Amino acid sequence: MSWGISEKASDKEKLKAKMADYLNGLNSCCIIDYTTYVEIFDFSHKLLDEMYELGKKDVLQNKMFELGKQQNELDGCILSIENPIKLH
Repeated sequence: MSWGISEKASDKEKLKAKMADYLNGLNSCCIIDYTTYVEIFDFSHKLLDEMYELGKKDVLQNKMFELGKQQNELDGCILSIENPIKLH
């Protein structure tokens, strides 16, 4: 856990804080200079935001797919009760 982030922070903010701490460590140890630090910091935080949004879309799409499969299964059951012809 990052020392500067609240335990109540969102998962996205916790990830961004970890990335910031890592980059700060690289800069503090002179592995990267400050200009590089700022550039990577800005880029990585925008990228983490995009990744987070993509992840939310994937979860939603998976849930929609599962609901569609369940609805199709229910439709098959209803049809088989009304018309006792085996559908599968």
